[in-house]
Amino acid sequence: MIKKILIILGILSAVILQISLFSAIPFLNKVNFVLFIVLYLSTRQDNFYILAAIFGGAALDFYSSFTFGTHLAATLAVVSFINYAYFKILVGHRFLSFIILMNIGIFSYHLLLWTAVLTLNFLKIYPRAVILTLNFRDIFKEAVFLTLLLSAAYLAFKISQKKIKEIVIPIRN
Repeated sequence: MIKKILIILGILSAVILQISLFSAIPFLNKVNFVLFIVLYLSTRQDNFYILAAIFGGAALDFYSSFTFGTHLAATLAVVSFINYAYFKILVGHRFLSFIILMNIGIFSYHLLLWTAVLTLNFLKIYPRAVILTLNFRDIFKEAVFLTLLLSAAYLAFKISQKKIKEIVIPIRN
């Protein structure tokens, strides 16, 4: 229970840091740290990632200029897909498959946001000027930075479990 409260507080502090401190730093202003936390949580065994995605998506929606629910829906869809793919499709749970899956998650998150903005623009609900803020160069920078962070978190977790040799070099019988 305390672990879950700490995760929620971590997501809340990530949202606060993202909208206040990191928005002033040129390299970190486009990185979504809440996405980092919920993507990493979606690869764990418990189902707490759903609550974390709801909380993180809603917190991002409160401080976003997008229509309420776009971050929430995109976050829930992406972490549900990542969890399903990680535990049902990718059985080996190797490092490279983890990194590829996380990059798919980052790009699909932004693709869902971009699709929602275009749909709202088509329905004349959302102004056209916001579409220009979603560019692929910033998404690529975010993917590289979050890949480095996710790699460090994944390897730290596996080192703490002392399974690093099994992850990097597959053991064949």
